[in-house]
Amino acid sequence: MRHNKRIIGVEQTAQLMNSNLKYILTLLFYGVISFILGNNLISLTNPDEVFYSQSAKEMIQHDTWMVPYLFGQPQFEKPIFLYWLLRLGYAIFGIGSFGARFFPACFAVLGCLTCYFFCKLVYKNEKKAFFCSVIMMSSALYIGLARVVLTDMIFSVFIFLSLVSFYFAYLKPDHKFKGMMLAFGFSALAVLTKGALGFVFPGTIIVLFLLIQRQMKFLCSKTLLWGISFFLILTIPWYAYLIKLYGGPFINEFVFNDHVRRIFEAEHRRNDTWYFYPMTMVLGMMPWSVPTIFALLWLPTRLREGKDKTLYIFLFSCLGGGLGVVQMAHSKLVSYIFPVFPALAIITADYLWNLISEQKNRILFVNLLLSSLLVMAISIVLLLVSSGKIPITVKYYEYLPDSAFVLKFFWGSFCLIAGAFFFFWLKRSKGSIYVLALQVPMILLMTFLFHDKYEPYISSKQASEYLLKNRDVENTILCSKMFARGIRFYTDKDIAVLGGEFFSPHPILMLNTDSSILDFLSRQKTSYAIVKKSQFAKLQTVTQGHFIVNELKHLGDAYIVEIRSSL
Repeated sequence: MRHNKRIIGVEQTAQLMNSNLKYILTLLFYGVISFILGNNLISLTNPDEVFYSQSAKEMIQHDTWMVPYLFGQPQFEKPIFLYWLLRLGYAIFGIGSFGARFFPACFAVLGCLTCYFFCKLVYKNEKKAFFCSVIMMSSALYIGLARVVLTDMIFSVFIFLSLVSFYFAYLKPDHKFKGMMLAFGFSALAVLTKGALGFVFPGTIIVLFLLIQRQMKFLCSKTLLWGISFFLILTIPWYAYLIKLYGGPFINEFVFNDHVRRIFEAEHRRNDTWYFYPMTMVLGMMPWSVPTIFALLWLPTRLREGKDKTLYIFLFSCLGGGLGVVQMAHSKLVSYIFPVFPALAIITADYLWNLISEQKNRILFVNLLLSSLLVMAISIVLLLVSSGKIPITVKYYEYLPDSAFVLKFFWGSFCLIAGAFFFFWLKRSKGSIYVLALQVPMILLMTFLFHDKYEPYISSKQASEYLLKNRDVENTILCSKMFARGIRFYTDKDIAVLGGEFFSPHPILMLNTDSSILDFLSRQKTSYAIVKKSQFAKLQTVTQGHFIVNELKHLGDAYIVEIRSSL
């Protein structure tokens, strides 16, 4: 009898392992398709991707792993961890877009696997865990940030891992020490990725959760002291090294300019509204925006229920605590709210799963219908604009593909939506969700297919290559602020910026007056510039009667210009 029970136990364990392996391999495959494949097709973009990529490139040139450089000088905007990953990516794949984007994409895959294991822990259901991971990894903002060179994906995954580790410690008292050490360790890596928010984010969420649970005593133990010690051991060495080397300049830039100043001063004033982050959260979940709204409205009901109440309090704390941290700062960007997206995706997936499991087909149909109508509405508007039916003259209008291409996009969306409703008609509701999850990857495929059309508007690569190929450039290149980092990355030449100031000071020549422009041009026999249209017009006006300004090429919104003395 015991022998039979042992055999049954072994068979169940084997089945569980096979089930996990199947879902994990599926997530890995989908992750490679959604986050990694094609990252070499689009050049590194202005202004942020080339900022990080150029800093890592100059670290190689200065043979250092500890000090980020930009324009030949140390720069202190962000900590070191992303630059370590960029250097590793360059070492494996070479200096370029694929090597730079490789590790952010890998972290996106890691985030999806973390979602799977967390949901498996709390729901004890592999299928539901897989379902939650698919919802997260198919949302627009998740795919978007997975494919760009920014700190935010890496930072957010570390925050997620820290919170998951804490919750594991909370649920499993026998593993409290292990869970809390991991929580502090991942928080430390987040601090090495983006600064103090790596501690503030998980710390605020954890304290809020424990206050609601009335369990603050959970932190009153030796484990907390061990965790803080581990956190300090990981974080202090790099910060202490930079303070020892650069002292005041490092503290002034990293602490005051990039942390304190952003709280009180808006870098992008149009974003500084109360509704910016709530709107970002909903739109960033496309194509799940409609279910996300319903899920958030449904969350209070789940908080009042006895079943899984602790989990929903934790997810609510992740949303409320994370939103509270970023909302109080006046500097607001879409990516700043990204650490709350795992919780948002899980709440959305849990809502949809509940509709399916309880066979609430009418409500599920409404969710699918409204989600599909939203996607189709975007397709129709693009089609009408690209065909000239709706005339507009907005900035970067040239980004839009022609109507024939948008028509293909329209029919692609329509086919996926038809497939989703076909599965719904067959009473295979999860299948309809999985088909709809292909919407954003399909859009991504479209962007790859016509990237040559819009790339000149987002990258300085083509303009830089044209200038170097057609002219012997031996002196400083004049450029617009938006193009500065990209031109440096793609030319390795010294640059001077025409007008504008950076939020963080850059060690380059800034030409903010007519006299400074004329003085700069008079010191060079022949000058070359890569500027926007408005600044091209300004150069023509300022130099009239003194210099001859010739347009060599117009690529996207970049004007490649040659300037010679008229004397």
